[in-house]
Amino acid sequence: MKEIISLHGGKNVSVVYPIPDGTFIAHGRRIKSEKFNFAISGMLLPYFFEKTVEKINDAVEETDTNIIMIGSFNQDYKDSLQNSSKISFYKKFEELYDLFNFMVEETDVIIVFYSSDTNEEIRSRYSFPSRFVEFCHLGIPVLIIAPQSSAIGKWAVKNAWLSYVDNETKTDLVSIINKLKNPDFRLACVKQCRYFAEMDFNPIKIHNRLKLLIENN
Repeated sequence: MKEIISLHGGKNVSVVYPIPDGTFIAHGRRIKSEKFNFAISGMLLPYFFEKTVEKINDAVEETDTNIIMIGSFNQDYKDSLQNSSKISFYKKFEELYDLFNFMVEETDVIIVFYSSDTNEEIRSRYSFPSRFVEFCHLGIPVLIIAPQSSAIGKWAVKNAWLSYVDNETKTDLVSIINKLKNPDFRLACVKQCRYFAEMDFNPIKIHNRLKLLIENN
């Protein structure tokens, strides 16, 4: 977004991350389980999001893991994935607190993704996912799947995000999933989430930065 505004003549452009709730700080409480669960939460836009989920599902099938999908999904979409025994659907939680509690209890890794084609999903070039900022506070690894030309992709590369893949090929998705099944690697990912939750994504720090920018303009 900063680059786009600057290209159109904007000056003194500053980036302020979305302010997370700030009241939900958790530690993932997943105990040893027969199931290894990935979670995808939110609205899936037609066509390109569905294609990405199908590719994630193919990788999940091969790695003997599972997907929990949380949100409002029409029946046709559910039926299209009916043959997959690895996907479970849950209705959208009305309160963020309830969603976060559920994730802490049931999820091993959260997935945040954008379409691999930024021409299809133009907003991914400048839209930074606010939910990612929230998820970093949950003590659960967050897997980012997005092209390097997307806003979150650029951020992931710049910050050397451990659980990041820049494409949707089955080989790379299977590789990162298998890495995430390793407890030591997951712990390193959790520590990285914690660092950003306390630093860049700290709601107090974001608020103070926004306040300072407003006062100085």
